[in-house]
Amino acid sequence: MEAELAAWTGNVDYAMEQYAEAETMSCQERYLDLQGLACERAGLTWRQFGGDKSTVNAHLKRAVVAYTKWGALAVVERVQALLLPLTEEMPQQAT
Repeated sequence: MEAELAAWTGNVDYAMEQYAEAETMSCQERYLDLQGLACERAGLTWRQFGGDKSTVNAHLKRAVVAYTKWGALAVVERVQALLLPLTEEMPQQAT
C-alpha cells in the first residue's frame, strides 16, 4: 500500500523500494500472487515515470514467473502483453 501511495504522489524512489520489499517478503512467505503483483506494479510504475525498458521488462518478467507458478495463466498472458520491445525492429530489405 505504501508503494502505491508513494507512486501516486510521485515519490518514485520510495515506491520502488517498497515494491522491492513487498516482492522480497512475499517471496519469503511463498505468496506467489502478491509477489507477482509487486513485480507487475513495480514495472508499470517504472514505465509510467520514464524508466528504462530493460528494467521495466525485468520487473514484468519476474511477475510472469510468479504468476505462472501460481497458475494464473490468464494473468500471465495479460502481463506478457505489457512487455516492451527493447530495440526498434529493422525494416527488411527487398531482395
